[in-house]
Parts: sequence; C-alpha cells; structure tokens
Amino acid sequence: MILEKELYGLKFRIIVRHATNRRLEGTCFRSQKRLAGNFSHWNSVEDVLGNQIVLDRLLLHVKESRSGYSPNFMFCINLGCIVGWESTDYVGNYAPSDLEAFGPNHRSQGLRIKMDRSHLLAPKTFMVSILYEFKVEKDFQVIIIHSIYPGQCIGKLVGDITVNTGRVFFDWNHPGA
Repeated sequence: MILEKELYGLKFRIIVRHATNRRLEGTCFRSQKRLAGNFSHWNSVEDVLGNQIVLDRLLLHVKESRSGYSPNFMFCINLGCIVGWESTDYVGNYAPSDLEAFGPNHRSQGLRIKMDRSHLLAPKTFMVSILYEFKVEKDFQVIIIHSIYPGQCIGKLVGDITVNTGRVFFDWNHPGA
C-alpha cells in the first residue's frame, strides 16, 4: 500500500509493505474479534490510516522527528475512544501464578498470562501504537510502516520486555474484555 499526502508544506509518502500487511492481518486485523492485540473498529492498515486523527498525528510526529538521528521511530496516539484490546498489560495487575515465561522472538523474553487463564481478559484500549522508518527520497518524506497495533507502545522486542517495560503479554488468541 502506498498513500501520498501533502501537509505542512511537505509531501509525504506512506508505505506499508506486503509482508507487514500480511503479518498484521493475522494479529491486529482479525474481523474485529474480541482478542488480545486486535482492533475493534478497523479491518486493515488502510482503515487505521484513513482515520484523520491518526493520519494527522503520524504526519506531525514525522515532521517534528525528522531531524533526529535515528531513522526508526515509535509513538502512541490516545484517541479517547476504545480502538481495540491490548496485547500487553501492567505486570502488577497479575499474580505471579498467572504468569509464565515467554519468548516473543529470538532476541527477547518476558512474561505472559498463562494460556489457561482465559478469565483474565485483555484490557480495552484507547491507544494506537505506530512503529515506522523515516527517510527522505527526492521531494517526499517517506514513512515506512513496520507495525500498527492497539495499545501501549512497548518499544523494540529486545531483552527482557517485562523487566524493561513492566508489561506482560497476552497470547494473540487470548480473549479481550
């Protein structure tokens, strides 16, 4: 998907690669089902970016961040209304007996809610997190979306996520509130 927009006197090109789109379809855009990490109002990345508030805040974030040293950025938008269900939550909300060791990827570990604790529902959220890469190509401010998900931004999945952020994970199939 490629979206072009002009704002603040700048030309923006937003790119979502096919692999990113496919990954998000299996985690965040699952027919608005009440599941951890799933959006409740949108069925695609295009739908999220079609929300004027989300799009405006993304472009403003790029405009304000583009002079930074890092090409990779992440931020959260509070929309003030429920947008879906978190895939993480504050570790202090759960008893140690409800948690188990978990490896989100080969570079990270943390804790997650045990699979058989389906009575502990993934919380609803007002937040949208966006992870993107930024670069300038000719006349365009290019934004490559790497992830969009409902909930608190937890940053890169490196090291012990629970220790670093105070957050625990829910499995993608865990029910939402």
